[in-house]
Amino acid sequence: VSFNFQHMLAKVQFKFDVADEKTAYIKSLEFEIPKNGTFNFNESGDPLLPQWSNVSETKTISFDIPDKGVLVPKEEEGNVVPVHNFTVFALPCTSLGKLTLRMSTDRYTYTTITTDNTVDVEVVAGKVTTVTVTITPKGLSVTANTQDWKEETYSPTFTPDKD
Repeated sequence: VSFNFQHMLAKVQFKFDVADEKTAYIKSLEFEIPKNGTFNFNESGDPLLPQWSNVSETKTISFDIPDKGVLVPKEEEGNVVPVHNFTVFALPCTSLGKLTLRMSTDRYTYTTITTDNTVDVEVVAGKVTTVTVTITPKGLSVTANTQDWKEETYSPTFTPDKD
C-alpha cells in the first residue's frame, strides 16, 4: 500500500559554506517567518498543494548552538551537509526577513552579521526550501532552492544530491 501525503506547512532548512576555504563556527541564527494564516483545503489542482490565505504578522525564529557552535563547512563525500539544527516548518511566504548570523572563525571571537535586506525566498507549502548561506569576507551571500518534498528530503539524514 502506498500513501500519498502532502504536508500543509513548508520545510525550510539552512546549510552553510565559507567562500574563502576557511572554516567558521556558527553559534546562532535568527530570521522571521509568518505567524498567522488560514488553511484552506484544496481538493483540486495538480499537484494538490495546500492553500493558505490571510498569512500575516511575523515572529522571530532563533536557533542557539551551545558550546563552540557548529563547524562549517562540514563535508561528506564532496557535499556540504545541511546543519540539521537549523530546520523549521513554516507557513508559506516570500521573505524570511533579515537573516542574522552569529559566527566566529577562531572558536572564541563571535561576530554578529546581518543581511542588508530581507531574504527573498519562495517558501511554498508542501515543499522544501534549502537556504544556502555563504560567509564571505564582505558579509553573507544567500541563495535558495525550493523543491518537491520527497521522502528522502524529509529524512533527518538528508544529504543533498551530488552535482
